[in-house]
Amino acid sequence: MTPPKDSILLIDGHAVLYRAFHALPPLKTKDGIPTNAVYGFVTALLKALDDVAPKYCAVAFDLGGKTFRHEAFAGYKASRPDTPPDLSAQIPYAHQVIEALNLPVFTLAGYEADDIIGTLTKQAKEKHVPVVILTGDKDSFQLVDDSTFVYMVRKGANDTVFYDREAVKERMGVWPEQIADLKAFAGDSSDEIPGISGIGDKTAATILSTAQSLENVYALLSNDQDIPGITSRIREKLINGESIARQSKSLATIDCQAPITFNLEACELHRYDPETVANIFQKLEFYSLIKRLPQSKQSTNPPQSSKRDWHHTVIINEKDLREALKTLTESSIIAIDTETDGLNGPIIGISLSADGKNGYYIPLIPDHGATLPITTIAAIIEPLLTSESIAKVGHNIKYDLHALARIGLAVNNVRFDTMIAAYLLHAHLRSFDFDTVSQRELNYKTISFHEVVGSTKKSATLVTVDGNKVAEYAAEDAVITYRLYEHFQHA
Repeated sequence: MTPPKDSILLIDGHAVLYRAFHALPPLKTKDGIPTNAVYGFVTALLKALDDVAPKYCAVAFDLGGKTFRHEAFAGYKASRPDTPPDLSAQIPYAHQVIEALNLPVFTLAGYEADDIIGTLTKQAKEKHVPVVILTGDKDSFQLVDDSTFVYMVRKGANDTVFYDREAVKERMGVWPEQIADLKAFAGDSSDEIPGISGIGDKTAATILSTAQSLENVYALLSNDQDIPGITSRIREKLINGESIARQSKSLATIDCQAPITFNLEACELHRYDPETVANIFQKLEFYSLIKRLPQSKQSTNPPQSSKRDWHHTVIINEKDLREALKTLTESSIIAIDTETDGLNGPIIGISLSADGKNGYYIPLIPDHGATLPITTIAAIIEPLLTSESIAKVGHNIKYDLHALARIGLAVNNVRFDTMIAAYLLHAHLRSFDFDTVSQRELNYKTISFHEVVGSTKKSATLVTVDGNKVAEYAAEDAVITYRLYEHFQHA
C-alpha cells in the first residue's frame, strides 16, 4: 500500500526493541557493549522514516511498574520474565539516538505504550492527520481504520509490512474493531489475558463473524437467541464465562483517553545534528547506518568522518604507465582494486597504491580516456603483478583476481585480504563491505558506489558515468585498502 501523506509516525519503543532483541543474533561492539536490540530498533526507525516519509514523529515507551490493568487483574502479565540484562543495557542507547534525532518521547506512569499511542492516534485523527504505528506487537491492530495503519516489524529489522483494515482481517480473522472482542473470548497468552477456557481464536472469530461484538453475543444469549455457527457446548462456555470475558475485553482494550498533553507541532520532524547521531553510531559501530540517516534541514551535507588526504593519478598513455610502474616496483607491497561493468562483467579499470597516499588508476575503456589496447596495458603491468618479491593486498581480493584473469593477467604473492581480516577480528558483526570496514576501522567515509552512479532504478553504470568520477572512486579504493592493510598489522 502507499503510505498516507503528511502522516505522524508513532513508534512503540519497547515493542520494537523487544522484537529486535529476539529476532537478531547477539551483537557486541569491540568494547563489549550489547547492540542487537538497538541496532534493530535504529534500522527499523530509519526504514520507517524512509518508507513512510512522515511529517511528524513521536516515540512512546513503557515506564515499567504496575498499570491500571494490574490493578484490575492480578494475573495480568504476572508470569512474564524480567527484561534480559543485555536488553536493559541497550535501552539508554536507543534513547540517545531518539534524543539526537530530536524526536519527542511520551511516557506515562500507570499506562502502557499502547495506551499512549492509542491516545495520540485519537488526537491526531481529530486534527485530520493520518497515523502510521511502528511496532512489533499485534495489540495495535485494534487501532487500525481508514486513516490509521500499522507498520509491523516481523522477523528482522528490515522485514516489515503495512497493515490496513483488510490486512488485519486477513491476518487475524476479524476486523480491527473486533480485536479486543477476539481476546475477550480466546484470551492472549502473551499478556496472560485469560479469555474463556476452551475457546480459541478460530472459534472466537466464528462467533464474531455473526454476532459482531461481545456485547451483541451476550444480548443474544440473554434473550435466549441462537448464535449461528456455535455448538451447545460453546454456548454453555459463553454463558458460564461471561464475567471473565468482559474482564478480558477490558484488559485487551487500548485506552485512548490517557491524560497526555499532545502538541502536534512539537512532533514535526525537526532539524538535527548529523554529527551527533553519527558519533553515537560510531560508538555502537553502526557504520553502515550512517549513510541511511535522513537529510537534516540543518545541514545540506551528510556527516563526514574523514578528509580526502590522498592524491590520485589517471594513467592513459604508455609513458605515464611505465613511470608509474617504476615507482610501484620500488615498494614491497601494493594494494590492488579493479572496476568492472557489473559483478561478472568485463573489467574497465585497475587501481593501485603502494603507500596509502597516492593512487594510480588505469582506465581500460576509451570512454574513460584509455588510449592503449587492453592487451598492451596487460603486457606492461604483468611483471608487477606476477612479481614474487612484491606482495599484493586487496579487499575481497578473490574478486579482483577473477577480474584480472579475464584479461589474461595472473597475480602472484597474494598476501592479505582486508575483508577476511575484518571478519576474523569481528566475526560477531554483520557487515564487511569495503565502505563499512573503512568507516569502522579507519573512521574514514569512502565515496560510495551510489554517489558515483546514482541510487535510482534508472541509475547509470560505471561504464556510462564520467571517467573522472570513476577514477577518483577507484583510486580511493586502492589507497584505503592499503591503509586498512597497515591498520590490521597492528590490530
